[in-house]
Amino acid sequence: MGAYYRFPAYGHAGSNSPPQPPAMQTSDPSEASSSSTIYPPAPALHHGSSTSKTTLPNFDIERTGSESPAPKRNWSTRIQQSTSHYPRIAKALHWFRGPRPKVDLPDPKPLLDIDLHIRGRRIVIPIETAFLRHTRFVPNNWLLLILSVGYIVSLAFFARAQFFLTPADSFIACNSAYWSAENGCGLDGQSCTPFNDSSLDFRCPAQCAGVILANPRAVGNEKTAFVPLIVGGGDPNRTYRGDSFICAAAIQSGIISNSKGGCGTL
Repeated sequence: MGAYYRFPAYGHAGSNSPPQPPAMQTSDPSEASSSSTIYPPAPALHHGSSTSKTTLPNFDIERTGSESPAPKRNWSTRIQQSTSHYPRIAKALHWFRGPRPKVDLPDPKPLLDIDLHIRGRRIVIPIETAFLRHTRFVPNNWLLLILSVGYIVSLAFFARAQFFLTPADSFIACNSAYWSAENGCGLDGQSCTPFNDSSLDFRCPAQCAGVILANPRAVGNEKTAFVPLIVGGGDPNRTYRGDSFICAAAIQSGIISNSKGGCGTL
């Protein structure tokens, strides 16, 4: 058996790639048709060799802690932990929060609908459902517009009848009187005439029952002060003295109301 070495050609000129190791072929006369290639082990590279080396980057190895950071607690967890010692507060918070997990509420049932079970039979009387079905036109925008216009017109006529049709001289104060104080009516009361077959329409404001007389006023053999000036009214005709407060006397006789005021004829 003979053996020979075959050396492959090197790379191109100027190439820095190292030469490949030689291949050894064995030849056997008895086995001419079969051949095998055996590669010897690669030669070791010594220090100072002209071949290039692959330089690896230096990695910094840092040791990390084995413990993971603690998770942050949200506000609900903190509230639950703080109220765990107070069962009533925790129960109130659970009631405000609602069930967990959340559940869908059932559809509301009409309050006026009657649903009865008598002897295995079910009796349903849909009062509210029928009422809502027959009044579906009420929320109509045109109906709301008509009602708004009617309300404005009615309020205008009512305000006109209450304020604008009343003469200006009929509006009197709470301390107004038919007979003027001191010498306001003149000699023999000529400035306050006529006294017979005459009437006076008046309109009083509200809260006139609490108006009092600030200065003393002679009533017979007495002097009255710090009370409403009302003299008379005890007879069947409810006759009052001329210097009495008109509005207070009208409230006492029941003609007008103290909370709303009103109109009358004197």
